[in-house]
Amino acid sequence: MSPAQSTNPSDDPAVPTLERPLYLLTFFTAKEPVWTLSGLSRASGLPSASCLRAIRVLEKYQFLRRDHMQYRLGSQLVRLSANAMASSPSRRLALPHLEHLHRLTGLAVSWSVLESQEALTLEVVASPEHPAERVQVGAALDLSAGAVSRVLLAFAPQEVRRSVLASLWAEHPHTRPHQELLDGLTRKAWLALEVSRQPADRCDLAAPVFQGDGRLVASIGLERSRSTPPSRAVLEQELGLLNQAAQRISRDLGYTREWQGDPAFFLQILESVNVLAFTEASSVGNDLVNYPI
Repeated sequence: MSPAQSTNPSDDPAVPTLERPLYLLTFFTAKEPVWTLSGLSRASGLPSASCLRAIRVLEKYQFLRRDHMQYRLGSQLVRLSANAMASSPSRRLALPHLEHLHRLTGLAVSWSVLESQEALTLEVVASPEHPAERVQVGAALDLSAGAVSRVLLAFAPQEVRRSVLASLWAEHPHTRPHQELLDGLTRKAWLALEVSRQPADRCDLAAPVFQGDGRLVASIGLERSRSTPPSRAVLEQELGLLNQAAQRISRDLGYTREWQGDPAFFLQILESVNVLAFTEASSVGNDLVNYPI
């Protein structure tokens, strides 16, 4: 290939010094999110010393972060992504629905998205009486934990799912059967729920939002914290309202396929496999007593 035909900067005798940090960032993709210095040097065609100088610039401004001898995208890119996506049409369209859901439930409502392998929250609707304690605007989320993250991961591209799940199972192999069950249920019922071992401290719900072509847009979350464990009736009602909000936003975004969200089926399956349990009926319904995550 002649120089005139080349579209790869590394084919040139030297990539201009000022371009090297930006050039190296292009190698970080969903399929290859982690690189070593030697790997970047080989892929980019840059000498190791030049590569290292460019990496140090990216580290300084938090575009890359080092994990032992490997590098991955840093928090600055997450923040820039949040700023760029904050003005997105889908978020602006969703906001009235999120506010309505907050008024109906009294709970903090969040809107979170997946960028490559980074999950972040772009919007939180809360009130002084029911503030969001764990989710903040612009905050990066752990894709391996929480109801909101479970929805994002369940409908993520296959290469992202494989990477995150393989890492999770390698680190916590004993949780694999349980995580596979919850992941499969989320993909089937289009809902997720996570309650801590102390139910009064945490109960999060989430549902997916899709665009016209069927791709995931966001995960809507309801955060219930430091409150009395919800009864089964209340929990099913909140799941129903969350499911309706997700469906309405998806319809507004052009999604016309059959809607699969099913709160009653979702709770029934969780109870049938002894993941979710309630006390016997009381005057206000059954109380949530256990969800062993």
